[in-house]
Amino acid sequence: MSMHNIYNSGENILLRLKTINNKNMKQLFTLFALGCTLSISAQTGSVTDIDNNTYKTKVYNNTEWMIENLKVTHYNNGDEILDGNLDDNNSGSIVDYEQYVGRMMHMENNSANTEIYGLLYNFNVTEDERMICPAGWEVPSYKDFLELADFIMGTEYADVDYRNSSGDLPKFKSFPEIGTKLKSKTTWAHNLEGTDEFEFNVLPTGFRNRYDGKNFQTVEYIQMYETARIWCKEHMRAGEGNARMSMVITNRDQPSDKGDYSSDNMEYNSSLMFIAGNHYSEGQNIRCIRKTNNTITALKNTDSVKLSVYPNPATSYILISGFDSGKGVIKVYNLSGSLVKDASFTFSENKIDISDLSAGVYICNIEAEGKPKETKKLIVK
Repeated sequence: MSMHNIYNSGENILLRLKTINNKNMKQLFTLFALGCTLSISAQTGSVTDIDNNTYKTKVYNNTEWMIENLKVTHYNNGDEILDGNLDDNNSGSIVDYEQYVGRMMHMENNSANTEIYGLLYNFNVTEDERMICPAGWEVPSYKDFLELADFIMGTEYADVDYRNSSGDLPKFKSFPEIGTKLKSKTTWAHNLEGTDEFEFNVLPTGFRNRYDGKNFQTVEYIQMYETARIWCKEHMRAGEGNARMSMVITNRDQPSDKGDYSSDNMEYNSSLMFIAGNHYSEGQNIRCIRKTNNTITALKNTDSVKLSVYPNPATSYILISGFDSGKGVIKVYNLSGSLVKDASFTFSENKIDISDLSAGVYICNIEAEGKPKETKKLIVK
């Protein structure tokens, strides 16, 4: 069975096979066990910007990401991006320029940092019609970051609509355990480096703050070597407002969704990723993406709600979701292809005991009346 028979989204493996015999199942699990490594190490590439800077790239699921921070100094039409420390004519005082113009700046206001850490940009460059990403590339949405998280963790964060009835995104939403896997192995403070096991290489550039809540006179570089902020392309508010969305990874722990992750009274934590609203004038990193036209065709589920298991990761039990009547069967396989659990469930009795399973990664085949069969990755702690 070739890789063209499999579409691996990090949580689903869909087979373009009418039947799966034992041999095919063992091949599937061999490929799945290697899947993350293969999909990352094999699908590497590069892209070059208008300044002739070349960036390493990797494909995660169906999206190709820059795995380095952008450091371009010109828009795609050749126009120079204005220096964030100068006025509209690239001379004079930092406080004299129009606040809605795109700006770039160096980490710690030191150009020597740019080769490793990339440049910082305000949000306005992401909306400029002259385009900051290379041709065919774009600034990611918050959903793109959540799809990346799903690929890594086997979660379903991207399937949730986080906007409220007014169309606003939350000021702050945390996602556990992902940060450690995305962080670089070096330069993070407090001995809280990441594992970078997916080679995404998030660096702790901090951010540049120009707004103190009242005016634009304040200029300071904050949380260097503790925090990474990477712009998403969304506004936090559906209507007017200054907040724009960022992906944030920080060593500073966040006690609640109502807290202030920038405050100094936090304990240190290395595992969190946030999607958060930040002021458009801040200087943050940018990673560009390109949606790939993968020749591997995924089988589409026409139902809006798919069969799934949660919690995931799990410890002692899982629940089956995605159906509202009838009964079904779940079969759980280890990565050697051996069946380790075969259980029935109904709509009213959908809790499956997994306390007898050892910690590790498993594959669940789920079938229920009136629903397409689903294959899910399950992580047991």
